[in-house]
Amino acid sequence: MQYLIININALDSDYLDYAILENDTVTARLSRGTWETVQQKSHARKVIVTLPSEQIFLTDVKIPSQNKKQLKQAIPFALEEHLIEELETLHFVSHTDANTEITSVAVINQTLLQQWITLFRQKKLYGMTFLPDVFLLKHQPQQWTLLIQEQRALLRTGQFTGFSCSTDILPVLLQHACEENTLSSNLERITIYTDTAINLAVDDTIAIETHPYETVVCAKSLLGSLPLNLNQGIVTQGGLSKHIHWPNWRLAAISLSLCLAAYLGFIAIQNQHLAEENNRLQNQAKQIFLTTFKDRRRVINPRVEMQAELSKLRKSSGKIDSLYLEILHPLGQLLSKDKSIKIKSIRYREREVTVVLNSTKVSQLEDLKQQMLTTNPMYQIALRSISSGNNKVSATLVIKEKS
Repeated sequence: MQYLIININALDSDYLDYAILENDTVTARLSRGTWETVQQKSHARKVIVTLPSEQIFLTDVKIPSQNKKQLKQAIPFALEEHLIEELETLHFVSHTDANTEITSVAVINQTLLQQWITLFRQKKLYGMTFLPDVFLLKHQPQQWTLLIQEQRALLRTGQFTGFSCSTDILPVLLQHACEENTLSSNLERITIYTDTAINLAVDDTIAIETHPYETVVCAKSLLGSLPLNLNQGIVTQGGLSKHIHWPNWRLAAISLSLCLAAYLGFIAIQNQHLAEENNRLQNQAKQIFLTTFKDRRRVINPRVEMQAELSKLRKSSGKIDSLYLEILHPLGQLLSKDKSIKIKSIRYREREVTVVLNSTKVSQLEDLKQQMLTTNPMYQIALRSISSGNNKVSATLVIKEKS
């Protein structure tokens, strides 16, 4: 079996990297090409597409069930607290190791995956296998592989695990991964491919091996990841029987084709709107991250990097009470509807949230308080320290659970 590997970093990219794996290929170097190039190279080859890993969440879970249907139903709820999107908007793919009973899971937004599928269909490429680009890196037992691409880092921690992030947050995430990963006790070596100096604080028992940056595909490691193909369970392939006597069905076939073309046109327009909305939400998530953590200047993977920042907060101030997020969620929903109210500061102490707000009118702040009371009757909510000046009103909103 011959494989065409396509590595692409954005839906609107005019260029992509590709490599060809022959039957006896051990490693292959990625080359820059165009859509026309990969279309020509795809003939008689199985196509594997590697997508940006920051769009995909990879993890391992252990669920006490051998029933595939029960396992499929349980995985989303087992991972719910680790996901920032609603479960019904996500696509889950899993693979269970029969020896260890550990289930490896990949999660991607359904709309985003449909956009990738639509893009490759438009380019006349079908039946692809979709994998995160972190699987391009070499995998060996008791070893991790790290690749530094300018301001982006890829870390493969297992056959089906890894992540990407900005180089700014890499030291914190790497230390966190070493502490939290179930394989950390067996980790012996981290192999790094980079052209820039990088300082990583890891345990002295872990050897660090550094090589010059290179874009190489390790065939065995990549093909070993095929069971976690994202392009399964979401689209089906099929067609009409070649034995149909078409002259008798020509008019019906033409009508069906016209209806299908109109439907596909509608889907294309809808996908465009969804893509724009997805980009807007991604940019909003990044902006919220940068606004919250003012010492950071850029962010590549908001979900992973937010987890790292929260881990640092847990270490410095103890366990973060879930009440904090339960209160901020409804407050954030209300504030998103009234852009004239701005948050100046937030403080949480002893199960009480104090939010300093700025607005143009006292009535806006009173309305916000009443809406919070109406939608969240389990909290005590008070508006204090109201002051005005320079056409601006400042007040403190105090929220805590009813005793």
